[in-house]
Amino acid sequence: MAERHDESPRRGTPEGAPGGIDRRAFVVSGAFALAAFGGARWLVSPAAASDADTFLSLSAFLTDVPDLDPALASRAFGQLTALDADFPGKAAQLAGAVTSSLAPSIDDFLAHPASSDGTLRATMTTVVSAW
Repeated sequence: MAERHDESPRRGTPEGAPGGIDRRAFVVSGAFALAAFGGARWLVSPAAASDADTFLSLSAFLTDVPDLDPALASRAFGQLTALDADFPGKAAQLAGAVTSSLAPSIDDFLAHPASSDGTLRATMTTVVSAW
């Protein structure tokens, strides 16, 4: 059997560029690598989980304690929401900033420019103070 040689450029690679990994494959492989090494425990999409689950994941990331009690997290989330009706939105906004920063730890996130936002900082302080 003859080998098939495709001379067309790879999708995502500029024409004339040497063959290699395209952007989509790079992003996907990077996400899998983060997950495989445990650095993505906080990658929770607010749409894919309840607000309390997002709060639990966010809390684990911010406190650097991976095994927080889910029942306690649910109670804390409920109390924070009772005190501030906008808290679920603020927590979701912070979770989104953490996710998009790709920071593997709270220390790395604090070094990221997104963490300098005053509203996000206040939300981080509220979450950590609750624990």
